[in-house]
Amino acid sequence: MVEWDGAGQKESRQDFWNTLLGHEVHLVRLNNILKFTDW
Repeated sequence: MVEWDGAGQKESRQDFWNTLLGHEVHLVRLNNILKFTDW
């Protein structure tokens, strides 16, 4: 999961995505998500 670094605290965001998707996700937090290129 890629999200903006300003979306909140990392721990709470990790819990959010894990709960929403029902499993542990790899969370990548960036200052500018438009620069993410590691597909």
